[in-house]
Amino acid sequence: MGKWGIALVAGFCLAMGAAVTPAKAQVDVDAFIRKDKFGSIKLSPSGEFYAASVPLEDRTAFAVMRRSDRKLTTSFALGKNVHVANFWWVSDGRVLFSVEEKYGSLDEPFATGELFAVGAEGGAPEMLVGYRVADRGPGTRIQPKTAENVSAFLVDPLTSDSRNVIVSIWPWNREPFSRAERMDIYTGRRVTLARAPVARADFTTDHQGVVRFALGSGSDNVRKLYYRAGADSEWELINDEAVSGRVETPVGFSSDDTRVYLTVEQTSGPDVIVEMDVATKARKDVFRNDNVDPAAIIVSNQFKPVPVGALFVDGKPRTEFFDGTDEMARLYRSLEAVFPGESVTVTSSTADGRLSLIRVDSDRNPGDFYVFDTETKKADYLVGRRDWLDPAQLAEARPIRLKARDGLELHGYVTLPPGAGDGPRAMVVLPHGDRSRYGIGGDSTTKCRCLRQPATLYCRSTSVAPTVMAVPSRRLAPGNGAEPCRMI
Repeated sequence: MGKWGIALVAGFCLAMGAAVTPAKAQVDVDAFIRKDKFGSIKLSPSGEFYAASVPLEDRTAFAVMRRSDRKLTTSFALGKNVHVANFWWVSDGRVLFSVEEKYGSLDEPFATGELFAVGAEGGAPEMLVGYRVADRGPGTRIQPKTAENVSAFLVDPLTSDSRNVIVSIWPWNREPFSRAERMDIYTGRRVTLARAPVARADFTTDHQGVVRFALGSGSDNVRKLYYRAGADSEWELINDEAVSGRVETPVGFSSDDTRVYLTVEQTSGPDVIVEMDVATKARKDVFRNDNVDPAAIIVSNQFKPVPVGALFVDGKPRTEFFDGTDEMARLYRSLEAVFPGESVTVTSSTADGRLSLIRVDSDRNPGDFYVFDTETKKADYLVGRRDWLDPAQLAEARPIRLKARDGLELHGYVTLPPGAGDGPRAMVVLPHGDRSRYGIGGDSTTKCRCLRQPATLYCRSTSVAPTVMAVPSRRLAPGNGAEPCRMI
């Protein structure tokens, strides 16, 4: 086993039983620049395994652990600068994952368009589609996989089919017309199910695995949404941004596939969640926040993902549900009562719905994971992303609103040093345009700056501990509607 394999195994195993390191009197900068123990963690459909992405120094590895004895059953890292971007349990014994590449610690990663699969109980990861697929060599004419100049993205894991998934295939050309294809997760063999009626299209399927929507744009960058009633039906244009002045994005079907939920961009103000009857095209607004777009759509479960609510990051994160009596709504409300002041997210569940893996985080908590039993109503602690940090010693982030010179209201966060009083202090301003990166949780740089340190580190003209304040650099940051962003 190479050094990266040893580091991965040690990190994964120690993470499940590591103790919190006591805070030091002085700021331990290393504690803030260390990689998270995990990126994402997900339960397998039966609940037998955990799968996790594991950030390392110059790559992101992947590991699977048996839940009963916490024994590592699969682990690997693909190579320098290669990162596991996302992964999905496509059966109880197999995981599909995508990769991206990043060549500097602060660089933005870019997706390679390759899809891999690996067994839960061992074996090397195998590339199923991508430009670097290896064939079986010259000794056989049976080549289920060939290297192609295409990018592939998961559309539907087909949870009722343990052998196949639906992927979107994008050819590498100037005006790519994507295809929806059913792919065997063992051989990589693909069968075309639908061809997009518009370039650069993303597909949406119903609960039967039928491709029903295609959203894309040509070289004019005008988004068009197409719908079809079934697998053998013709595509029908139902929204043209050039005509309506808005973009409509499907986010999921109702349990009986008679209605679809859309996020609908507005010419002014945040997006609206809309329910549309697919037969009559009748629409009704389901929910709208006064200040921000939905940050995420909450679904009933990943095995039959019916939209039931949304997460809004309007200051502190909060959830809203279309029907407060829905089972998932009740689960969220009960968990939010158990973890007051924290943001709760159900990241995955077992197929029978008994176990849910939940993430709890806040401005002072980088993220703790629990396994929640819906029958016993018991939440067992699993692991923390950065459990060497003491939340009591971290800086508080407060959402704020302020007005520009012309009266336009801007949103931001002010992060205060622990134990800060009400007196004046120096301030470090971090202008930016990405609300998703600098939300209520802030980032490690902000947290580190806000601990009590010699002021000469940040502001050489004062001995007062600094306040770090992050505000959007744009008058309307992403998440605040379709009105053009104008610089302050």
